[in-house]
Amino acid sequence: MAIQKSSLENFINDEGSVLYKVNGKSMLPMIRPNRDLVYIRKKRSDEFFKENDVVLYKWHGRLILHRIVHVRSQGVYDILGDNASRIDRGVLNDEIIGILHKFYRDNVAYEMDSKIYLSYVNRTRQNERLRIRKKYIYDLIVSTLSFLPVSCLEKLKRILKFLLNYNYRFE
Repeated sequence: MAIQKSSLENFINDEGSVLYKVNGKSMLPMIRPNRDLVYIRKKRSDEFFKENDVVLYKWHGRLILHRIVHVRSQGVYDILGDNASRIDRGVLNDEIIGILHKFYRDNVAYEMDSKIYLSYVNRTRQNERLRIRKKYIYDLIVSTLSFLPVSCLEKLKRILKFLLNYNYRFE
């Protein structure tokens, strides 16, 4: 989920953490854009991350909040959004700014070690390759048919999600 504000990185570096409402869809259904709040803590200088940590990192000039899906070696990661089809490979520890500590949905805090969250991560990661393929097919069809009127495109999206069994939820 891309975060557009360039001052966010400076704020986290200065203040040590931030509570922020994200605007991208790449971490759906866990984090809903323009609704849920994320609490991101600044990365410590000696900190390394593990698989399933959700980190804020700078990639090609943009700030992105995604999940580590593979640790290649100490300080080198492959990272993917829960609703994305492209893995950012070889993200360096120096490119990571912070880590998701918790998020808030409808005034309920979800810690990254809660049973609900860990169950969600297990379900999401269990069929990750298949989910990525389905998301890729969905994105390809939708982008190819983007010339359709909005109402038709929205109906098509619902049908595709049903056919690809691409509906998944947090909780």
